[in-house]
Amino acid sequence: MDYNKRFSIAHFDRFHGEFADTFYHIIKNSAQTYKDNIHDIYFGKYYYYEYNGVQKRLGNPMGVEASDEQIDYLFKLQEEFGIEISLTINTLEFPHEVVFDPKCRMDFVKWIGSYYDRGLRSCTISSTHIMRTGELQARCPDMRWKSTVNQICADAQQFIDFAYLGYNTILLDRSLNRNIKELRRIKRAQDYLNSLNPKKKVLTST
Repeated sequence: MDYNKRFSIAHFDRFHGEFADTFYHIIKNSAQTYKDNIHDIYFGKYYYYEYNGVQKRLGNPMGVEASDEQIDYLFKLQEEFGIEISLTINTLEFPHEVVFDPKCRMDFVKWIGSYYDRGLRSCTISSTHIMRTGELQARCPDMRWKSTVNQICADAQQFIDFAYLGYNTILLDRSLNRNIKELRRIKRAQDYLNSLNPKKKVLTST
């Protein structure tokens, strides 16, 4: 069976400093057939910022935040082997100021834009409010915006809602694994949306 570009894998390395290149060498030295199976490598990073004189951060990398040096190595993997890397900010709790304060929100958009300028083309973002503004899409027009499984997209209507918010890779909820009837509805919705915009197709993922 062909699994080419099928799997999204995590950057699991929490060892920084002199071991920052460990993950890079694991992937580099792996078999080509293994590398061929990787669709993307997702990594976690906090967004650090100051608001009203208070140092704050946004995100939840679950104890494996990639260091700046490790991110350099991830970009190196992308450049050398064509394996896409994907910034992941899938926490559902976005601070109010990042969502509602225009300056704070645009600073966040600029932060993601700085990775886009380096070549990032995939990002998981959980804030439907920020996606709805269109500011991320305007700053990073060729980015593939991924929803998060935490948003629980469990039917065709939710799939359509996420697509119209600007997500173009939509993660389907695990409850759909054996719900063939609803999966067929989602597939029909996906085909219709992709017929409207064949150059940037909406993909599904699990």
